Amino acid sequence: MINNWKKITAFQKSMQYEEPVLFSLYERRRHYVLGLYAEVGELLNSFSWKPWGDTKAPDIVNIEREIVDCLFFLHHIAESFNVSAEDLEKRFEQVLINNKFRYSAKEGE
Repeated sequence: MINNWKKITAFQKSMQYEEPVLFSLYERRRHYVLGLYAEVGELLNSFSWKPWGDTKAPDIVNIEREIVDCLFFLHHIAESFNVSAEDLEKRFEQVLINNKFRYSAKEGE
């Protein structure tokens, strides 16, 4: 995943997109979170939520596309807080260990 994160960074730098100076850092972060929220909504639309609704198989290609779109917004959010791919990799390992401990403890209850 760290490789893809770096690809997103390189892509965004290659686009030479500049944030509008009219937006404060707070506003940019808020827009990124709202963008992520919208993309998660699009991902949700790949599934029928009504029990009586359409039971056809979800469109896997669309699901993959929406997950990647979410990654782009997550990248924007992380970058706005100066969180690097390496920072996320370290945090991921910590959370993984913590979750393994928590869930293995629940199994023993």
